[in-house]
Amino acid sequence: MKKLFKKALSVCLSLAFTISIMTLNVTATEILNGLSKTPPVVKYSGISTYDNNYPTETWNLSTDGMYAVSGKANGNAELYTLYMFTGVDNISISLSNYKDSALTVTLYKVSGFDKKVDSFTVSANTNKGKQFTNLSKKGSYYFTFSAPCDFSGYIA
Repeated sequence: MKKLFKKALSVCLSLAFTISIMTLNVTATEILNGLSKTPPVVKYSGISTYDNNYPTETWNLSTDGMYAVSGKANGNAELYTLYMFTGVDNISISLSNYKDSALTVTLYKVSGFDKKVDSFTVSANTNKGKQFTNLSKKGSYYFTFSAPCDFSGYIA
């Protein structure tokens, strides 16, 4: 009886481990395409991905620090940062565009009806940055990115 129990437990644990690995592989693939419905958040490293859903978490740039990012998506979906940014009166963003087409980046302020603050374009296969000034430290802001895209950079 003990041998049967140990064998059943071993099979169950192996199956659980296999399923968890399969789930991680699917999630990683979805994230690389920027299409994850519930993307993981790696807050301790400041690295996160983008999503085609409205941001729900807050990142305080004054206490959490710089936010390193990279994103990739096909199609025409607009991508959002996973976080709304707060805690500073100016936000700098620097990006490398790896695509053969221009990337449009737009900053929005969260309010009853989100308000477009400003936007800029990163030409194909180039690097560009922009500083957004005169923001509210108590306000919340997020970025959108035009797809198709393939980029990396940081927000500070």
